Amino acid sequence: MDMRRWIGVCLLLAVAGISCLPVTQAWLDLPEKSIFFHSETAQMENTLALPDPFIKYPSKEEALKSIKANDKDSVLVTAGSTPIKKMDIKALPDIEVIPGGDSIGVRVDAEGVHIAGYHYVEQGPERISPAKEAGVKPGDILMKVGEEEVNEARDIKDVLADASAKDALPLTVKRGKEEKQVEVAPIQSEEKNQLQLGLYIQNTSAGVGTLTFYEEGSGKYGALGHVISDAAADHPAPVRGGKLLRSTVTDIEKGRNGQPGEKRATIDDRPTILGSVTKNNAFGIFGTLEGKKQTANEEEAVPIAFPEEVKEGPAELRTVIEGNKVESFDVNITSVMSQNHPATKGMVIEVTDERLIEATGGIIQGMSGSPILQDGKLVGAVTHVFVNDAKSGYASHIEWMLDEADIETYKDMREAS
Repeated sequence: MDMRRWIGVCLLLAVAGISCLPVTQAWLDLPEKSIFFHSETAQMENTLALPDPFIKYPSKEEALKSIKANDKDSVLVTAGSTPIKKMDIKALPDIEVIPGGDSIGVRVDAEGVHIAGYHYVEQGPERISPAKEAGVKPGDILMKVGEEEVNEARDIKDVLADASAKDALPLTVKRGKEEKQVEVAPIQSEEKNQLQLGLYIQNTSAGVGTLTFYEEGSGKYGALGHVISDAAADHPAPVRGGKLLRSTVTDIEKGRNGQPGEKRATIDDRPTILGSVTKNNAFGIFGTLEGKKQTANEEEAVPIAFPEEVKEGPAELRTVIEGNKVESFDVNITSVMSQNHPATKGMVIEVTDERLIEATGGIIQGMSGSPILQDGKLVGAVTHVFVNDAKSGYASHIEWMLDEADIETYKDMREAS
């Protein structure tokens, strides 16, 4: 082999060897563009630590760890005084919200009225439900009686007051996603001296849960961490509006494996209205809080963590187990699901706080929506308990709830970087 070929082979091997070095790979991995939040750039103090492979080379350690601010739109990576690479940067406003934990009551005005069951009208020796005989089922949503839209029980009474026992009334009901019409002939109740369809109805969906967060200033909030279902419990209740109310935890039914417990809470007869409910979906309920003092427990705003920032390990859960007092309890994040798109099961948590275990048995109904914090950041919210393991349950990543609350997360810009 002549000298030129030998030198060529040596150079080729040298280039290949250098390209495999960790420091070279780390340099190649430096992005062309990077997105930072204001708090992150403040912590940098014009210096950003590069990947560990750089630190393995003591002679260049300080030089290669130095990223000095070149101007407000870029940073210059240097080795000593020699420029290596220029990165475009953009600083975004910090995303901060106030963590909740407050016990809340929810009253959602759903579209139509829910049919909860049958009412039997006495007709001599018989007890009859005209609606049952016509094929109406519990769980249906009654949308119209005749041509009149139904939004509350009074609407049905008004139509029946003008109806005749001789005439069948067309009822428009919604079953799942399908609307259908049935003919029901109302009958006269001798006891109440009025026409009746033979139905028990429910005007609104109501319940208790936990406030997850709200944004200071705008008042936008997220709560519950799961959907409010209609009476059939197989799809979200269509929301026309609703109210978020203050509630008080009065008792705890302790959970155990195989039988989830629950918070027992009351809503005052003259409840304090915290805000409106405008959205109901798989991630919870959303709307706007009202007034200057938006919750009973005033907290400082904290930054949020994106799914890729959440890690297995210790965290804290905030919730109420007595009265209105929000308390923090120790939990452990045992599993984190990698998610690029919204999904309700983002992580698995386990209650490790002995005081909470003693009081509740672990995760219980009414705790849904309780915020989870890790390293000073809001990372998620409790969604469901494991039926066969009362100490464990699912939680969703907080980013998806922020999206549903219409709080800016700069998703497009972060993905582009």
